[in-house]
Amino acid sequence: MKSDRGINTMRGFIGTVAILCVVMLSGCATSVLTAPCQSPNVSSSALPVVYMVVVPYVGNSETELSQAHEKAAQTVTESAGLQALRMASDTTDMHVTLLYQDDARCEIEQIYQKFTEEKGRLNRKLLSTVVFFWGEVYEIQGSLQIQSHLRILWKDNDDQFVNVYVQQPENAPPLKFAGYLPYSTISFPPRQLLVNDGAGLTRDPRLKFVARSARRDDAEEVPLPSRFSIVERSGKWVEIQGRDDKRSAWISVQDGGAGIMQLLPELSFANAVASYISYGKNYDEDAFKNTRKWLDEFKSGAQENVDSRELIRPSAVAEAIEGALYLRAIAPRTGYRDRARLLLDKAATSLSTNSAVLNLAAVSEMDVCCSNQRISTRIHRRMQLAYELDAGNKTIARNLLNWYRLLETKPREVWPEGVSNVQQPARELAQLLGER
Repeated sequence: MKSDRGINTMRGFIGTVAILCVVMLSGCATSVLTAPCQSPNVSSSALPVVYMVVVPYVGNSETELSQAHEKAAQTVTESAGLQALRMASDTTDMHVTLLYQDDARCEIEQIYQKFTEEKGRLNRKLLSTVVFFWGEVYEIQGSLQIQSHLRILWKDNDDQFVNVYVQQPENAPPLKFAGYLPYSTISFPPRQLLVNDGAGLTRDPRLKFVARSARRDDAEEVPLPSRFSIVERSGKWVEIQGRDDKRSAWISVQDGGAGIMQLLPELSFANAVASYISYGKNYDEDAFKNTRKWLDEFKSGAQENVDSRELIRPSAVAEAIEGALYLRAIAPRTGYRDRARLLLDKAATSLSTNSAVLNLAAVSEMDVCCSNQRISTRIHRRMQLAYELDAGNKTIARNLLNWYRLLETKPREVWPEGVSNVQQPARELAQLLGER
C-alpha cells in the first residue's frame, strides 16, 4: 500500500495537469481530464472515436514496499500520466482520462464494471470504444517488478473487423473474408525495474511539463495553469492558454519523451491500438501515421531498455496489428498488400496457436490465393487450424465456408495439398451457420 506521502505526491501531480480541455490540433478536438478511480468519467466536450483510460499502477505485494521501491512505483504512475499527455497532443480523435487513487485502492475490474453497467450514468454517455491501460508493481527478493495490461471495450463490435472482398467469376457477388485484432486484452510480460542506491529509478525522466514564456528551451519558466486549453502547435512546442486567467505559455511535448518511452513502451503500444481503432473508423491519414509511429516507438523502447528484453515477445502482436492496419489501407493503397502479408506471416509464425492471427494471415493472401498450390495450401492450413482452435467462432467459420466456395471456382491443380472435395465440408459449414 502507498503511504499518505505517496498519495499526496500523486494528487499534486494530478493537480498540476488537472484538465487539459479541448485541444484544438489539426482541426480535431482532444481532451485530457482526471477523475478518481471510484468515480471514473470521460469527456463529454465532443464525441471521439476512442477513449484512453489510464489507471494508476498499484502495489501487488503482501508486504509493504520499501521506501525506494515505493518512490519508483510512484514514478511509474506519474510517467504514465506524462506519456499519456504527450501522446494526446499528437493524436487525433482520442480523449484521455487519467484516473487517480483517492481513499481506496484502484481496482481495474471495478472500474471496468462502471463502464459496462447498462443502467449506470457512465454507460449512458459512452458512445465510443475504450482502451484501458493499467499495471502492478511488486517486490520479489528485493527487486521491483512491473507488469502492464491493456483491454479494449468495443462499443461497436463491427469496428474491430478488417474486411477483404474477393470477386467471383460471372458477375457473382464478391466473397467476404473478415479478420480482427488478435486480442482484446493483452498482459505484457513482467519485467524488472532497476533502482539505484535506494534513490529511485536508474533513468530519471522529467515528471512534469515546464511552461515557458516563449517557444525556446532557454525561455523564462512561468507557472503552469491548473486548467488550460491548447490553442496552437508549432513543431515540438504547444501554446497553452489558462482557462481562468487567459495567460499564454509554451510547453514542449518532448519533455521527458525519451526517458518515458524507455520506461513504459507498453503505453506506446496501447496508444498504437487506439490510433488503429481511430483509423478503422474514419480512415484518417493522421491516424494511419500515428499507428505506425506508436508501434515503432514501442519496439524501439522495448529494445533500448536492456532490462525488459522480454517485451520483444509482444512484438508479434504488434506485427499483427500493423499488418491489419495495412489490410485496412489496401483499397486506397494497393502497394501495402505485400507489406501486410509479410507482417502477418511473421506474426502467424510466432503466434502459431492464435486463431485470430492465423485467420488474419490467411485473409491477407486471399487476393493471390490461387496463383499456385503452395499459396493455397498455406492459406488452407492456417484457416483450417484457426477453425479447429476456435470452432465456435462464426467469423472464422464463415471465412472457411467462403474459402471452400472460392476453391470451387478454381482449377483443381491449384487446390491445397490433400484437398479433394470442397462441396461436402462447405455444405456442413453452411448448415452449421444456418446458411444455404
